[in-house]
Amino acid sequence: MKTHPNSNSPLHCGLALCAGLIAVSTASAQVNSPTPPAESDVVKLLTYTVSADTEEGYYSSSVLSGTRSQTALRDLPMTVNVVTSELIADLGAIKLEESLQYTPGVRKGSDFEGNLTLRGFRETTPRFNGFPTLNTSRWDSAVIDRVEVLKGPSAAIYGSTAAAGGFVNIISKKPLFQNRRSLTLSAGSMERYRASLDLTGPIAFGGEPAKFAYRVVGVVQEGSNNGWRDFADGERRVISPSLTWRPWSRTEVTLELYRDRYDRVMDVATQPLKGSDQSRLFFDQLSPEFNINGPDSFDNFFMDAAFLYITHEINPQWAIRTISAYFNSGQDFLRRQGFTEVANNPGVLATFGLNRHLGFDRMWHRADLQWKQSTKVGRFGAILGLQHYDDSTRQTNVQDTTEPRFPLFAYTAQNFAYKPLSAYTTTQGLDNDTRGWLMNGLLSYSVADEKLTFFGNYARRLEGESRSVNYFAGQSEATVAWESVEDPDDYQLGATFKLTSWLNVYGMFGRDIRLNSVDNAGVRLPNITADMVEGGLKFNFGSRVNGALAVFDIEHANLARRDFSQPSQPITASGTERTRGAELELYLRPIENLDVIFAYAYFDAKITANPERPDLVGTPLNDSPENSASVWGRYRFTRGFAKGFSAGLGLVYQDESHPFGSQTAQRRAYAVAPKSAILNAMLRHVRPLEQGREISTQLSLNNLTDEKYLSGTDYGAPFTADLTVSYRF
Repeated sequence: MKTHPNSNSPLHCGLALCAGLIAVSTASAQVNSPTPPAESDVVKLLTYTVSADTEEGYYSSSVLSGTRSQTALRDLPMTVNVVTSELIADLGAIKLEESLQYTPGVRKGSDFEGNLTLRGFRETTPRFNGFPTLNTSRWDSAVIDRVEVLKGPSAAIYGSTAAAGGFVNIISKKPLFQNRRSLTLSAGSMERYRASLDLTGPIAFGGEPAKFAYRVVGVVQEGSNNGWRDFADGERRVISPSLTWRPWSRTEVTLELYRDRYDRVMDVATQPLKGSDQSRLFFDQLSPEFNINGPDSFDNFFMDAAFLYITHEINPQWAIRTISAYFNSGQDFLRRQGFTEVANNPGVLATFGLNRHLGFDRMWHRADLQWKQSTKVGRFGAILGLQHYDDSTRQTNVQDTTEPRFPLFAYTAQNFAYKPLSAYTTTQGLDNDTRGWLMNGLLSYSVADEKLTFFGNYARRLEGESRSVNYFAGQSEATVAWESVEDPDDYQLGATFKLTSWLNVYGMFGRDIRLNSVDNAGVRLPNITADMVEGGLKFNFGSRVNGALAVFDIEHANLARRDFSQPSQPITASGTERTRGAELELYLRPIENLDVIFAYAYFDAKITANPERPDLVGTPLNDSPENSASVWGRYRFTRGFAKGFSAGLGLVYQDESHPFGSQTAQRRAYAVAPKSAILNAMLRHVRPLEQGREISTQLSLNNLTDEKYLSGTDYGAPFTADLTVSYRF
């Protein structure tokens, strides 16, 4: 692994070339004095961005994820949490999960980036502008404009989703028709150094109104995102150029590219909890910095993606939108495949090394047709969507089947030495391919002066097929036939009613039915079902108080289960999980210049059926504490000697939880993560310069009390500090 960037590398040369081209284009734009198109000429219906005028500080009154088009948050019969760009910046978030720590019902599932639990259910595949990514996705915050979290099963809106608890939708930064440029440098207390460049603005020719806008985001980082672990090292390079073209009134075409290379020492933190009788022992004795993998391990991650968005507003009633996407990601890694305690010898570990290549390819196309119409009998709205997908997954395992042993609390560097890769044995070569067509639609109907609105969502797989090729078993693509995939219909029905000008009441119910895995004999298991009922209140008191209260009941059934301590036991679709609970989210501005967000979640999340492990029935779901709460406040000083300063303070609390869940071997499902309260802070100073420029300096302090706690199944980070300087020009 390289420990220092090479200034002559192709990436650095490419960044320099992009910067040079942008400098030339923007200089030309300034000479020609381009003017952006009038707001009335900009596409209004099926956009891929949310209008800036709907955001105020940490609160956004509109979202994209609820209906696939910009919709007022209070008019949706479901929960959608929003993390605005302003909040992401104040938190100093680099990883996706760092931006979500003050969102109710969202927990970090493990130390792998992007591994989250929503309302007690695992979600590992965030979406990118509605596009379903894959479980190796690690989107850098430099390209994120906002994050929206759609709660509950949502296949009726977006097609098959990965979890009953909902999904995370990343809204990326798009080219702007106004000049905005920033250079940001940061340094962390754990030897992480980072630089990011964000350039956007119009491009015009001959003094005409600008029809083109560009954006380029680049990141260079030295040091792992988990640099506080033992042996941690890494480097990351991200480049994301995009171009928007408005050839005619109400027509917009955007091409967005993303390239990410992230190489680091493989970091799999030691899971510190064992059985109920030892749940405190390992937690107290292990160091959070301890990494079961050593300096010889590696995790080389790559991702390349291209997105083409086309939006055309035919008239105020009709609009059409398409997205075509290509996504290729994967990783090569060498790591220890966890550890197990040696029988009758506490504190001694047995491990084995695993070298794996994962590769994911996805081609995805979608077209949406939107219609809106006001009539004497009410206001109608409809979106009809058709999508095609073609996915391929490649997985190769090469592992050392021996079991080296070493003492947990008295290990040496030699305990972490790996054998040469040539000594490893290939144990698996597996390809999974799926392709097909999906149709879904949304219909809304408003009556009584639009006080009462009914919603209906419906999705149906028109055609689908899949195949799995196990090369290790002697199969090939020529010998494995495609099989038809059955996927019954998904639906949602809901309504909202405006009780007053500031209060809405809503309710909805729905069902998702998703393709299951196969059993030991390759036979497809019964489809997974997710049923939800939700109701609540949404309120808006202007800029002072905004928020929502949701009460819900979700049941996830036909889950593939077995006791993994018994590898010969067959996999069956017999598991059922259920979460009943409530969530409260508040955006407050009690006085001028003070912004506060408060979140609270109550979960009764349990395993309700597991014939293979009846002893687990009643056990809480993965990382779903009964009570969790968070609060973050920021005050801006506008007068006196402190003018230009902002200060932020946050607290994240959770009850005891069960981090390992229902698919675990031996007795780890009984392990308990102690309750925790994490204190974070931020201090920033903004200094205005001439001609609208400014320089800001921000100090982010995380885990101020150096609390020892669990984040999902792994130890959370100790006290860390990051200093960030940003120059806007």
